[in-house]
Amino acid sequence: MRRLVLMAAVLACVMLWLPTTARAAADDIPGTPLQFGQTVFGTLDSTTKKNDVYALQLSYGEQVQFTVHNEPGHTGNTMYLYSPTTKSAVNYPSSLMQASTYNGQQTGQILYTPAVDGTYFVQIRAGGHNDTYDLTALKTGSTFGGPQKPDIYGLAVGVGTYFGVLDSETYKNAAYAVRLFASEQVQLTVHNEPGHTGNTMYLYSPTTKSAVNYPSSLMQASTYNGQQTGQILYTPAVDGTYFVQIRAGGHNDTFDFTVAGSAEKPAYPSSIFIRASKTSVKRGGKVTVSGSLADQDLKPLKGKSVSLQRSYDGKKWARIQTLNAQTGRYSEAVTISGTTWFRTSFTGDSDNAACTSRRLLVKAK
Repeated sequence: MRRLVLMAAVLACVMLWLPTTARAAADDIPGTPLQFGQTVFGTLDSTTKKNDVYALQLSYGEQVQFTVHNEPGHTGNTMYLYSPTTKSAVNYPSSLMQASTYNGQQTGQILYTPAVDGTYFVQIRAGGHNDTYDLTALKTGSTFGGPQKPDIYGLAVGVGTYFGVLDSETYKNAAYAVRLFASEQVQLTVHNEPGHTGNTMYLYSPTTKSAVNYPSSLMQASTYNGQQTGQILYTPAVDGTYFVQIRAGGHNDTFDFTVAGSAEKPAYPSSIFIRASKTSVKRGGKVTVSGSLADQDLKPLKGKSVSLQRSYDGKKWARIQTLNAQTGRYSEAVTISGTTWFRTSFTGDSDNAACTSRRLLVKAK
């Protein structure tokens, strides 16, 4: 009896190491869950069961390899990779990438680097009858990318090299902000490796408000050449913060972007807001002045200090005190001796620009 129990335990352990069999995969999205390192098996037929669909969670910048294989004597198939927004894989939607087994090795392979986190879908579509296949998904260990912003103001950069991943369906644009100087040349270079789709780099003036809807650019360059490199040499006529956009030309676009020459990292925009608990108060009474400090995305800018100031004529200003906005928000009760204007200001730091709030009037009764 003990031998039977031991043999059963050993068999169970062995089974854990065997490839997983999935002979009844879903026909369509949301698909059958697939794990990295797992090999699944299936049988398709273009008449009786045309599609198997699998779902897998992918992460930004982590390269993944999908491999589908069938043996000689079996009909081929095609593997399609779909984005997280795809609703159905049955009616031939646009795919991110595809590969077929119609070759001497009966193997199709996709190497893909996601531009966004999400659940992606893999479809195996039968090319005929008697199609038995196995499918494996693996992380290659290669990682790409860095912080990205889809539009102006963008990511503030200076001289150096920066990395990103784009896809014309999931994440189309990466935007950067760089401070340039009149009569001083800057060199902007974008590059991607062979086997990855190309892209186009655009340089925009300091007055450009958005790079999403194809505004007029100062200069542009693409990576659609034998060297997979695009370069802009530009000498500004005026000082200012200029904007660079890298626009995806297709799927699986991993790139590096380099700034060289005369340039520096600009400060991010910031905003400061102010309000009062009352618009009028008796002399000697108190009013609570509060507000918030925000970054370029209007999210709280934490751990900074702001200066609370007042004026009795709206022109000459004196600091009341410094408020510590650890959470990005500040509040202070102030005694009113007469009609008073209030404002707050932020002096800026190495990453964020200085800003001053609107003037806030509190009348004394």
